[in-house]
Amino acid sequence: MKSDANKIALTILAFVGMLAFATVQPIYSQIASVFSPPPAIAIAEFHHTDLTEGQVAFMWLGEGIGERAGTASAGVMVKTSQHTIIIDPSNLLPSEAMDAMQPLDLILITHEHGDHFDADTTVAVQEKTGAPVMVSAGVYPQLQDRIAEDKLFEMLAGNTETINGITVTAIQSEHPSDRPVMYLIKMDGLAIFHGSDSGFVDELNDIDSEVHLAFVPVGKPSPTASLDDAASMVRALKPFVTVPVHGPFEEMKALEDMVGNETVIVIPSAYVVKVPAEIVPEFPFALMVFIGAFVMALISFMRIRNLGLSL
Repeated sequence: MKSDANKIALTILAFVGMLAFATVQPIYSQIASVFSPPPAIAIAEFHHTDLTEGQVAFMWLGEGIGERAGTASAGVMVKTSQHTIIIDPSNLLPSEAMDAMQPLDLILITHEHGDHFDADTTVAVQEKTGAPVMVSAGVYPQLQDRIAEDKLFEMLAGNTETINGITVTAIQSEHPSDRPVMYLIKMDGLAIFHGSDSGFVDELNDIDSEVHLAFVPVGKPSPTASLDDAASMVRALKPFVTVPVHGPFEEMKALEDMVGNETVIVIPSAYVVKVPAEIVPEFPFALMVFIGAFVMALISFMRIRNLGLSL
């Protein structure tokens, strides 16, 4: 009957529509307004986020604490399907958040300044998670008597080390501290860049790796990071997704205006877990497939109605 054909066609149309929505929905969820949850709850949620191969989740650790209140940090946690790391946690983890921490695969510190590194916090995270710690030369002496030798690794610019299945290359940072570094981190087929609070350096033009996710510093309170330097980082690295950090939200938004047509900008929210859909290069193709299927289902439905076909 014609009515039965209509019902079948509508069912197919609805099913394909749901697939298309499921594909597109993560984009809209990224730009939705959110409130920051308590750090302990957020960290527990982060650890329990299920990811498939090719996905990555990150959580920004927000503004500084105490004398650094009101200044954005560069602290982030990053998770792939098999590994979880933390970068530059400074003193951003209150005691209840520390209690929520689960095993990590690696802790990375870019340099010794207090908005990136706090010795007590780093030791506490290491003891809680059992993770090895990879640090700049300026940080290493402050930890070598507090963390076991086989768990502490000094990274100089140009060094590459593989620990727990994670390959890290240290890149020279432009910043007034003791041999600071930036990091290019490869794990589970994904490349993640962390720019500390560095200015732009020419060495970034020489990275021949595809970069899937880049954390770039946009400015205050760093004397070297700036919007122009952040834009130069993006243009050199060509990341699929860029997350501005280490600067006020006005500067984060300004970076989106500068390079938003060259990368996908995700403005972070403190202690909010984000899973950018655009990380996987195949995503646009999948979206096209679902849109194509949706259009074909719509055409089929219109034909059934016009021809009065029965099944």
